[in-house]
Amino acid sequence: MNQDLNHSSNKRVAVQPNEKWDIWEPVQGLSTRYKSGILCDKVHELILVLRPYSGDDRSVVLTFEHAVNAYACTEQSLKVRAMQEYIEQGTLSEWAFYRVSDSPYVQWIVKESCAISEQFPLKHFVCVAGTTLFDIVATYEPAAEFVDVAY
Repeated sequence: MNQDLNHSSNKRVAVQPNEKWDIWEPVQGLSTRYKSGILCDKVHELILVLRPYSGDDRSVVLTFEHAVNAYACTEQSLKVRAMQEYIEQGTLSEWAFYRVSDSPYVQWIVKESCAISEQFPLKHFVCVAGTTLFDIVATYEPAAEFVDVAY
């Protein structure tokens, strides 16, 4: 586990009332910051590739091998109000991967599905890549690995 992560592994960030962002480490040895790479939405698979800011040539690939319930790609400038506390605490630059509990996004999905989604435990993942936020909701964790990607 990254030494910097050890110091902040218990850090929880409240972005909206009751919403908690917990640091998530999908694969060991991650850099703390990433920039956008590739988002590939296949029929029953979602793949997210993020490039590190550091000199590490290895990108992180998150593969949701089955259909996801929802995902969104949003520039932080469009979520200023929701991100205000998060930005003030300075956590934005400290880590790139989070699991969100008590998520308004998940609550919205359950409401819009007329509670059909409530039958399955939905997990909300957030990846911060530069100024882009990737929100992904699925019933399972993705496969995660490092790859050498040249683009």
